[in-house]
Amino acid sequence: NKSSFTGSSTKVSKDEILKISPRNVIDVLQVFDPSFRIIQNNQMGSDPNTLPEFYIRGRTSIDGVKELDQLTAAESGTLSKFALTNNPNLPIFILDGYEVSVQKIYDMDPNRINSVTILKDAAATAIYGSRASNGV
Repeated sequence: NKSSFTGSSTKVSKDEILKISPRNVIDVLQVFDPSFRIIQNNQMGSDPNTLPEFYIRGRTSIDGVKELDQLTAAESGTLSKFALTNNPNLPIFILDGYEVSVQKIYDMDPNRINSVTILKDAAATAIYGSRASNGV
C-alpha cells in the first residue's frame, strides 16, 4: 500500500517544479534531492536526441559488466539481459501507476505534472518489485 510507505522519499510539487525549470522536470529532481544524480554524456555533446544517465544513491551495478556481457553475447551469438539494457543502474519511472520510459518523462511538459515523488530505499521494492532496487 503506497499510503503506508515509510521509507525514504522526496516529494516535489508542481509549483516547486515550475519555479526551478519550466522546461525539464528531470533537472528539477537533482535540485530537490541530492541523491538523484544526472550524468551528462560528454561524448555526445549537446545532441538533443541523447538522454543523460540517472542514478539514485549512486551506482548499484558494477561498471563494465554491461560491456563484458555484450562481448560474451556477441561471441556466443545469444542475447542476454545486460546486452539489451542501456543502463543497469537506471531507476524506474512510474507515471499514473504505469512504468514508462525515461524519454517519456524527459519530454513531458512540466505544466502537466501535479507532483513527483522519489522513493530512494529498499522499501520501494516492496511496492514495485526488484526493479525498484535502483530507486523509483
